[in-house]
Amino acid sequence: MPKSMRIRLLAVGGASRWIAVSGALSDRTQDPLRGAIKTYATARPLHLFVDFTDCQVADLSGDMLREVIAADGDLQLHLICVPEHISRSCAAGRRCEFHPDVRSAWTRWEQIESAAPPMSTTHAKRNRAQTPPP
Repeated sequence: MPKSMRIRLLAVGGASRWIAVSGALSDRTQDPLRGAIKTYATARPLHLFVDFTDCQVADLSGDMLREVIAADGDLQLHLICVPEHISRSCAAGRRCEFHPDVRSAWTRWEQIESAAPPMSTTHAKRNRAQTPPP
């Protein structure tokens, strides 16, 4: 049976986006994941939370994550529930944070959003129009 993966946008804030990845990662699904990260990393400033709680991440590539971080100098990537070997291989200083669970990631989200300027109505409408249905 081929491996499949699903990526959903769960939350949009003034400075942050939260996407959830579910299913199985494989060599075949690395490119769609890279594309999704780049797609949702469009607003500035941006913290992108990538939740792997419901994902089989054995095949997640630290190289691919480092590539995404290096390609976008402003992106702050927050990885949730990734294996320790990924967090060690992908350590990128202040531009990448690792969260062992959703609770700690959500606490960080709240800290970031409380310090962010409010999202304008126009910006919110544009984000809703660009958001694919779940």
